[in-house]
Amino acid sequence: MRIERVRIHHIMIPLRSACRRPPAGRREGENLIVEVESSAGVVGLGECLPRPQLTGESVAGSREALSQFLLPELLGRTFREFAPLRAFLVERGEAAEAAGRLAAFGAAETAALDLFAKERGVPLMRLLAGGEPAGARLVYTGLLPAAGAWRAARRALALRLAGFRQIKVKVGDGGGLERVRLVRRLMGRHIDLRVDANAAWNVDEAIERLAAMKAFGLSAAEQPVPAEDLDGLGRVGRETGLDIVADESLTGVESAKRLIERRACRVLNVRVAKCGGLLRSLRIIELAREASLDWQLGCLAGETGVLAAAGRHLACATGDMRHLEGPCGPFRLGADIVRERVTVGWAGRARPLPGPGLGVTLSQRAIERFTRDSEAFE
Repeated sequence: MRIERVRIHHIMIPLRSACRRPPAGRREGENLIVEVESSAGVVGLGECLPRPQLTGESVAGSREALSQFLLPELLGRTFREFAPLRAFLVERGEAAEAAGRLAAFGAAETAALDLFAKERGVPLMRLLAGGEPAGARLVYTGLLPAAGAWRAARRALALRLAGFRQIKVKVGDGGGLERVRLVRRLMGRHIDLRVDANAAWNVDEAIERLAAMKAFGLSAAEQPVPAEDLDGLGRVGRETGLDIVADESLTGVESAKRLIERRACRVLNVRVAKCGGLLRSLRIIELAREASLDWQLGCLAGETGVLAAAGRHLACATGDMRHLEGPCGPFRLGADIVRERVTVGWAGRARPLPGPGLGVTLSQRAIERFTRDSEAFE
């Protein structure tokens, strides 16, 4: 594989409802789509969703990192075997994490891996697994967002009718306890129910509120306190007896090591878009296993089918995640940019994606419609 051309598309894609998290009220998702093209005309895809509140990266900064540093390093390089490509990407990933370019690097890395797998004619999950994938039975979690009682009841009933048996409830606002009570009443005793506070509380608030919610049979609580408060995260877990999931506290490999050293959580929430791509996500998963911690595979609201496909391949390659989240695209986006529909079926079940690489291709019509501007390098 020799990389001859790279392209960056700055896309603005409509959301089905206004965003509740920063920047609150926006009606469009702002993403960067990366294409890397080989001398054979094969194209690999990657996607970047910069989130300043997670990795400190902006869209403008990520685009600059991709155009001036990350993608030029790929241009003109030839990789005939996977081992040299993997070593190259691991080395560049470490440098990207040190420079604060995790989201941007993840897009470039995913595109390179997708291209290599497509040229070899194999699903990306085979490369990630180092052989035959785990062949896990994939079951996705249903999400109940922060909402008023009527909207929450409608959403809970829709999830029940769709057969979901794992539910995550957003509780960072003031209505979390009532929402948890409502979901348990409407969906029954046998569903796996967990909550996500999105770092909204201090330690004392978290302990008090989670103690009340625990009466409704929670399996875990995600990021109850601010990202930097690792000692507080651990204290909430000890005093409530709940399994604590680290999300905003976990960005790259180094933050995973700190969480493990401080015994701050029971579960690591790995998200490809915030953790520096697929290979660094795999490294975090390895660290969790070595520390006898659980891990779950999450997603970012606003991911298109490119990142949804990347998450699906990672899930298939590993197979031992505690929970699986996404794909959000069909439920959050007004449209997608890939031809294939990356979604879930009854009860959140899903199958591996067919085809080589990620198994998705760009819709040129959608790219033309939603692209604000593009740039290309050869």
